[in-house]
Amino acid sequence: MPIVNHPVFISPDPDARIWRYMDFTKFMSILENQALYFNRSDRFGDSFEGTYSRANARLRPYVYHDLIRQLPDDDSEVGLKQYLLNGVNPVGGHLQQMRAYVCLNCWHVNNYESEAMWKLYLKSDEGIAIQSTYKRLALSFEEYSDNVYIGLVRYIDYASEWMPEGNMFYPFVHKQIAY
Repeated sequence: MPIVNHPVFISPDPDARIWRYMDFTKFMSILENQALYFNRSDRFGDSFEGTYSRANARLRPYVYHDLIRQLPDDDSEVGLKQYLLNGVNPVGGHLQQMRAYVCLNCWHVNNYESEAMWKLYLKSDEGIAIQSTYKRLALSFEEYSDNVYIGLVRYIDYASEWMPEGNMFYPFVHKQIAY
C-alpha cells in the first residue's frame, strides 16, 4: 500500500533530501532484513515523545472557553470539563497507552550532511549515513500492507506553544524545540 495521505502529516517536497544516521550494526540489520526498523514511541529517549505540550494543559481553559461553558458542571461520567479546565485526563492515560502502539522511524531533512546528526546518533566512529529523497522513501512502502504515514516534524517550545488537538497523531508530529 502506498503512503496514506493524512491531514496531520505534512509532506515535504518529493525531491527533498533526507538522511538517516546510524551505527554499522543497524545498517547491517536493514540489509539483512530488507526493512527499516520502527521504534515504539514510548521507548525513545525523549520522555515527551508523543505527548502534548505543557502549554496545552495551561491554555485549554482559554482555547475551549465556549465549549466549557456549555458542559454541565457534573459530567463525571466522561470528565471532559475537568480535563479542559484542569488538564485531568478523563480516559486514564489513553495517550500514554497509545505511545506503545505508535512506531516511528526518523529521518533528517537537509540538503547537506550534518556533523551534529553524526554526533547525536553515533556512539563510535563506525557509522553510516543513508541519503535518499522523500519520494524514494515513500515508494519503498508500496508493497507494505498496513497504513504508513510520513510527515515533517514541527519543533515547538513545549513550555509556551500550543500544539493542535483533535487528532491522536498531533503529538507524534510535534517535538520539543531542543531536539
